[in-house]
Amino acid sequence: MNRITTLFPAAIFFFLLCVLSSSTFALQPTLHIINFGGALGHNYSPNNLNVEVGDTIVWNGDFSTYPLEPVTIPAGAQPLGPVSTGTTYTYI
Repeated sequence: MNRITTLFPAAIFFFLLCVLSSSTFALQPTLHIINFGGALGHNYSPNNLNVEVGDTIVWNGDFSTYPLEPVTIPAGAQPLGPVSTGTTYTYI
């Protein structure tokens, strides 16, 4: 066997491993839904979550009674609120 035919199966295996690894571990954006107001009062449900860049956060509640105002926004993130009208606010 020559060197090319010996390396070809290894090269194919490495290529497939790279393709499968990148598609298997690629993170998809997540939709986070936060409810507040009504029976929850000033509480948020969930009251804690971890998000990644590209995730979508949707707040559902009465913003005229419970306005949404940012306390801190990470560097480089889009501006948020304040939101004081409506019942749904979406932030990506």
